[in-house]
Amino acid sequence: MEVCGFPGVPMKHLLLALFLTMIPARSALAESGDAWISPAGCPAGWQRTDAGVALLKRFNAPAHAVTSVSGCKVRVTAPRETLSLLKAQGYTVEPVAPVHVKIASTYGTWDTVGERIMSIVAGSEDVASVETIGFTAQGLPIRAILVAGTDSADLPLIRITGAHHGNERISTEIAFGLLEWAVSNQGRAWLSTFRFHIIPVVNPEGYRSDTRFNDLDMDLNRDYGFGWESGQTQEPLSQKETRAMALQGLLRPALLQIDYHSEAEYMNTVFDYTPFASDDEPLVLELADTYALGADLVTTVGYDWYQATGSSQDHHYGLDGHFSYTVETLEPSSPVAIVEENVDAFAGLLPSLTQHAFCGRLVSAVDGAGVQGRLHL
Repeated sequence: MEVCGFPGVPMKHLLLALFLTMIPARSALAESGDAWISPAGCPAGWQRTDAGVALLKRFNAPAHAVTSVSGCKVRVTAPRETLSLLKAQGYTVEPVAPVHVKIASTYGTWDTVGERIMSIVAGSEDVASVETIGFTAQGLPIRAILVAGTDSADLPLIRITGAHHGNERISTEIAFGLLEWAVSNQGRAWLSTFRFHIIPVVNPEGYRSDTRFNDLDMDLNRDYGFGWESGQTQEPLSQKETRAMALQGLLRPALLQIDYHSEAEYMNTVFDYTPFASDDEPLVLELADTYALGADLVTTVGYDWYQATGSSQDHHYGLDGHFSYTVETLEPSSPVAIVEENVDAFAGLLPSLTQHAFCGRLVSAVDGAGVQGRLHL
């Protein structure tokens, strides 16, 4: 087995929370929308009270999501009926106008994803191979590109993922930027040290329709199997997309995994689901700060921003042992500058990884054959 690693809310708000459990999926409601919400008076820290936590957990439901926290306001995605209900119950609801300018000549569409992949890897078939790692419920392919040198199976792998949320299109642009870098002379210089596994669009259905959710109204980044809580479904890894990603974590263990999102300016670290620190927190934060400095981001522990259960980064760190991060960036009308910043930050992180990482195989002392296991240091 290959092993890589490192050494006071009013009662009416509770009634609203109970009512939210009866809300059907988006397919039976009007179109979803984004809004900032807060109780009357916007008391500081209300979202951390028992009542506030209970309310926000009700957004762990089909077509609902908590997506950000800023001061005393919480940003949510929800059907219009839910937002109207919140307002009727005394919440301040500030709708966020949808932005469609990003789907233009500077941002790609689902129809062009395959073409862009083949265009980038053309002429680099000696190091780049394209594969399909799974399909969505609607049969759309989840494509991945492995960039690796000759005889590199024992080298540590770095995985890049974009578009867990289909409307966060900058994440796919950064993934494509990193793919272009990986097959360039600069990237090739690292192929004697690392392999790169790049998945530009984890959520093809959401990317096709420019929505956060897949076509079953599920938030994929709340469906993973570590720190998961029931809400959208009765079990974790309920979606084909997340099962495909979990399988990749087992088949190709990663030293480092970075999942790109928008729209904030954070280098987000484990854990999202709990305030308790990871055992590796000093090194987790050291590597995060290195990347954040290069991309002009702020390092934050996920839970300190807002609680999210069933996230990709918590799953791959908690179950697979990958050092896993979520990078949140802005999403301007043109992605060029953001992509360049993150490519530079990624390249600048690699020397730090070589100082801390090791990679090898677990073998039997009897016959030298590979064995399955997990190494704890």
